[in-house]
Amino acid sequence: MRTAKSLVNGTVCPMTDSQKGVYLECINEPESLQYNVPMLCRLSQKVDAQRLIAAVKAVVHSHPALHMNACTPKGVPSLRYQEHEIVVGEKAVENVGQEVAAFIHPFDLEKDPLCRFELLHTPEGDALLYDIHHLVFDGTSTRVLSEQILRVYQGEACPEETLTVFDAAESELAQKGTDEYRAAQAYFAQKLDFASAECD
Repeated sequence: MRTAKSLVNGTVCPMTDSQKGVYLECINEPESLQYNVPMLCRLSQKVDAQRLIAAVKAVVHSHPALHMNACTPKGVPSLRYQEHEIVVGEKAVENVGQEVAAFIHPFDLEKDPLCRFELLHTPEGDALLYDIHHLVFDGTSTRVLSEQILRVYQGEACPEETLTVFDAAESELAQKGTDEYRAAQAYFAQKLDFASAECD
């Protein structure tokens, strides 16, 4: 098992098959925003800005997936761990919609940190805006990340991730070629053939 503490810059691991699909679509359409996962979290009260920013950085640091970039050693789509400096912007804005639209833009999967954060001070109150690429994040992750940031902001210890995307990818790779994997492949191939026939 690989935790954030055990990883070093440059560590490479395989992508899952799902990640490979996302990656290939992104390199074919690099300006597309379909795999950006943005979230605007309205905060119920005025926050201590520096404390919230520190909480965001601590939580991001605890999740190795949020420090990964795409790479292609020997032409194979993979992920490389890179300890990026996480910058959390802070600004006062009048028009939240315009700020959100400007904030969301394509990621360079091989160079950019694949997560962005900004603390907004608006006439309606404070809000945390973030945008994370689907290569390392999904819809379920938004709830987990937001809850962890809140708990750390409130003074709880930052939880350490116990099962990382590295572990999932390596487990998937290890299963390929096994009897169990081939049986599952055959099962779903049959189901998909049946569904295709039904549609025809």
